[in-house]
Amino acid sequence: MINNARRQTPNSGVLFTNNKKKGESSPDFTGEIDIAGKVMALSGWWKEPKSATSTAGRFLSLKAREPLVRR
Repeated sequence: MINNARRQTPNSGVLFTNNKKKGESSPDFTGEIDIAGKVMALSGWWKEPKSATSTAGRFLSLKAREPLVRR
């Protein structure tokens, strides 16, 4: 969970480099985001455009989800 001392504004978050990748499908970045007061887990992957004619370069794909509950 995001530490209240680090939380600056609502609707913001943080991503860190994932140094514990287990495979190609593992996210390149992991972190948390506060969306309207609800803290969500955030993952990010570097992606390449599928179209060879795309003028856009590499981009970051993000996914927010409910945080895992550790038991």
